[in-house]
Amino acid sequence: MKITEVTEIQCSYIETNEEYPNEYKRYSPHNWTVSLGESDEPVHNCEEIEELYQNFHNKSDHIKSLFETYFDGCYDVEPQVEDNPSTYSMGICKLDYNVNTNKLTISLRRPGLLIGKGGRTIDKLKEWLECEIAIIEIKRF
Repeated sequence: MKITEVTEIQCSYIETNEEYPNEYKRYSPHNWTVSLGESDEPVHNCEEIEELYQNFHNKSDHIKSLFETYFDGCYDVEPQVEDNPSTYSMGICKLDYNVNTNKLTISLRRPGLLIGKGGRTIDKLKEWLECEIAIIEIKRF
């Protein structure tokens, strides 16, 4: 036997909170599999799970976009708080939103700028985004 070609693929692993939790793999919008024991079986009617997948990503992208708008403004949208620091000055490295827990995790270099005096900036941001916020300080790259 000789390998003639290797093609890299990308798939997403999805876990659900069904009565019997399943692990799905998404290769494309119309190509899903579900893990049953040691085998992966194709999902023939994948429209429902694809819709849930898209809603999951849309909510996550929306929260991240609102965060950036809050601090940097966007299309002439004024930020909610005067003298907000920019995402650049805070050293934002990563935004990760978990839809299940409604929590935005922010990895940044200067957390004090995000928190603000007496926690005012972070409290107003939590209220504006309507989600919990976790902060991770990045010491070094």
